[in-house]
Amino acid sequence: MDFFEEQTNKRYGSKGNYGNWDGVHKYLLKFCPEGIPINQDDTKWLNTFKDYLQNTARTKSETKLSQNSLHSYFNKVKACLRIAFNEELIQKNPADRVKGFKQGEVKREFLIFEELKKIAKTSCGIPQLKTAFLFSCLTGIRWSDINNLLWKDLQYSETSDYWFLRFRQQKTNGDETLPIPQQARDLIGDRRSK
Repeated sequence: MDFFEEQTNKRYGSKGNYGNWDGVHKYLLKFCPEGIPINQDDTKWLNTFKDYLQNTARTKSETKLSQNSLHSYFNKVKACLRIAFNEELIQKNPADRVKGFKQGEVKREFLIFEELKKIAKTSCGIPQLKTAFLFSCLTGIRWSDINNLLWKDLQYSETSDYWFLRFRQQKTNGDETLPIPQQARDLIGDRRSK
């Protein structure tokens, strides 16, 4: 558990990745609160943990883990064992002999135009949240990126007469240049503090 926690902490700078590792660490502590010496991690222990994730572990809302969570979480444990093997902390890597979970198909829901118009007319106790949601719908930008946008990221092309955003994506760390519709620009109003 200490080694897994150490690997989790190495990922602290990457919010999404750290969050996944930290989530797995919490499940590991529930599964095996007393811990286990790293050289005693074997295929039996790993299969038992796999079964725990699939059949016993619950989310905060007391539901079973989704197929993609199972896939992601178990892969973090396998990655940690691979690191331990590469650092010669274990003689054999039990993860080589235990099959992981298949990644599930992601069904993306979307709003039709009438639903989006209904949301725009609906009051919200947190107006800034509603504005961010509508901005996301109009631009396709994920919440983590919207949350990090600064005024300097918003630019205007006088020659082509359109607004665009230049920003670094939170998830991929890649640079993005994205034209945005006038409706999205109108949502954010006048330039304020950074």
